Amino acid sequence: MAGLIAAHNFRGAHIVEKQSGLPDNHNALLRFRTDNISNITKIPFKKVTVRKAIVHNNVFADFPNPYLANQYSLKVTGELIDRSIWNVETETRYIAPADFVKQLGDGPHIDYNTDWEPHNISEPVISTIPMPVLMRKLEWPDIPKFSSKPIWALSAQLEGFSSNVCQTIYFTSLEVPQYRASLIGQSLIIECIDNPASTEDSLVAMAQEVLEFFGIPTGLAEITNLVLKEQKFGKIVPIDDELRKDFMYTATRDFNIYSLGRFATWKQILLDDLVQDMEIIKSLVSNEGKRKLYHQQLASIHKNS
Repeated sequence: MAGLIAAHNFRGAHIVEKQSGLPDNHNALLRFRTDNISNITKIPFKKVTVRKAIVHNNVFADFPNPYLANQYSLKVTGELIDRSIWNVETETRYIAPADFVKQLGDGPHIDYNTDWEPHNISEPVISTIPMPVLMRKLEWPDIPKFSSKPIWALSAQLEGFSSNVCQTIYFTSLEVPQYRASLIGQSLIIECIDNPASTEDSLVAMAQEVLEFFGIPTGLAEITNLVLKEQKFGKIVPIDDELRKDFMYTATRDFNIYSLGRFATWKQILLDDLVQDMEIIKSLVSNEGKRKLYHQQLASIHKNS
């Protein structure tokens, strides 16, 4: 998605994609803090009011605290990092359409089945290639160990009653696979750290159990259109930050490559963060262009003197 969003922001960009089609294995809720991405892509988002809560060991917590926040962080990342669970205030959010990736891919020119190589680069390149892959392509010495954790997202449609709410519950207990569940109108999305079930009946049972926490009793909602997807690189494990920054700087300085997105920068960022990152890239590219023009003009003066 980072590459497609960048293509909408940098008009006329040429996209190279190694796979034969747009990879779209994202089944979790695409919820944004602002409508900036909507404005960039010209794809309408739905403005909603989100209400949030925390459940631990089947009991609602009154407010976040270090114990719950640390349990949640350990559950989803394996380490202690401040996560969004610290903020359970009611907030305004913007939800992308279910076919967001397809709409993103409708405009830009994309060359599929093309493995890009960083040779003889004359124009700036925005790379969303995962950092370990780009490191190998650039023959970076002493490539560190990169690892990640998969997540599973279960989506379902609810029939038999009317709903226009947007609510999220964080599940902090390490004993259950789900770490977050969202009810958006007639849709239910459950995000898990482990594969939650093996049969459709067990998935329905899990969805029904989660609905109980939203106050929807068994039998009220008919659960339909169940889809379970694995996101292989759901949670990335950080590497040494100085090494990470040094590589991105070298890629830009020596190869004219600007890294963008979670996997290219190997940092757990939000899609909202792309807006600021793309502005930084624009500034860097502009300054580089001005510097090149200066050197060309200087060379011309020396040549004619």
